[in-house]
Amino acid sequence: MRRRGAEKETRDRKAARPKRRIGPGTTHRREASTADLQGQLDDRTRELHEALEQQTVTAEILRIISSSPTEVQRVFDMIVRNFVSLCGSLR
Repeated sequence: MRRRGAEKETRDRKAARPKRRIGPGTTHRREASTADLQGQLDDRTRELHEALEQQTVTAEILRIISSSPTEVQRVFDMIVRNFVSLCGSLR
């Protein structure tokens, strides 16, 4: 035998669950077009190229530092040269 209040409690528990709604600022996920995907691929390829170039320059600078720790001017010259090179290629 069920209690009288049991039915109400069940309804209250069900009502307490949050409902999934799409808010006013939310958009449905749409299928990406080929052009969108190609654009994303181009962006990631460019970012990868830039990161690889930066890592190469960093490795070169660290190599110079380790090979001549007392020749500070040589290290600074290499840093400036690579900085100018990186700035020119990032445009």
